[in-house]
Amino acid sequence: MKAKLLKTIFSLTILLFLFLNAYPQLTVDAGKDTTFCISMYPDSIYLGENVTIKNGTEPYTIAWECKVSRGLYDYYTASDFLNDSTAVSPYIESWHSNGKWIKFILHVTDSENNYTKDSINVRFSNFGYTLGYFVYEVDKGDSVLFHESSVGGGIAPLNYHWQPTIGLSNPDSLITWCYADSLTEYSTSYDIIAVDSCGCVSEPNQVYEIRIRPTDVREIPSEDESLNIKQIGSKIYFDNKDYLAATVKIFSLNGQLIYEQDISDNYLEIGKLNLTKNIYIISISLDDIVGSKKISVR
Repeated sequence: MKAKLLKTIFSLTILLFLFLNAYPQLTVDAGKDTTFCISMYPDSIYLGENVTIKNGTEPYTIAWECKVSRGLYDYYTASDFLNDSTAVSPYIESWHSNGKWIKFILHVTDSENNYTKDSINVRFSNFGYTLGYFVYEVDKGDSVLFHESSVGGGIAPLNYHWQPTIGLSNPDSLITWCYADSLTEYSTSYDIIAVDSCGCVSEPNQVYEIRIRPTDVREIPSEDESLNIKQIGSKIYFDNKDYLAATVKIFSLNGQLIYEQDISDNYLEIGKLNLTKNIYIISISLDDIVGSKKISVR
């Protein structure tokens, strides 16, 4: 009796195996759990880009489902996040910024009314930015402690990086010293970038501007259009129709005089002065008229 029962069970198992292989079941794979990095100017992002459906008969009926609390007895559903909850790979048109996982369930029914489902967990990482920045006017030899971040949000913990790195004791730390002795420009602006635990990277956001007080006794000339100074390529032109003697001075942005010459012409070829690529201030004196303007050496 027992042997007969075992034989019957074995036979039924074989038949079930043959049936399942002859008529494989409808299956769906919604893909791997995903974290979406949302930039300041986000590109289009889609749910279900890696969905695979097997062993069904098209066309399929699709339905995405989720349930996220937004208050007492009130919930967000898939239609609050997706542009079309009946598409296999819908566009995500809104998201939560708290970094919590949201479970989306994908329901699939084929044309023969076979049904299956699968789920995928997604979360969104986006950063918040603070406008405005700190300006410090310091002397050579001074130092400033950087300790403020203008970037928040993301999925904690956050790591930070300062750029440029010049003058910084540790550019990969939120708290770092900036040493003015190392700075070569009149003004240096520092941005900070945050990287969260998922590898999402923020946009650079300015936090500090360090200005070096001039060490030269001369004052930086302000812009004055008296002589109609113009830069065209590597030549600086000015009004001098009678080709009188003019004194040309070039200053760095921190007020240091780096070039001076008397000329009797209406232009100066700065490409021949062996200046490093930078922004400068040119001052031209002609009789009792003095004009000045920022120029660029490329």
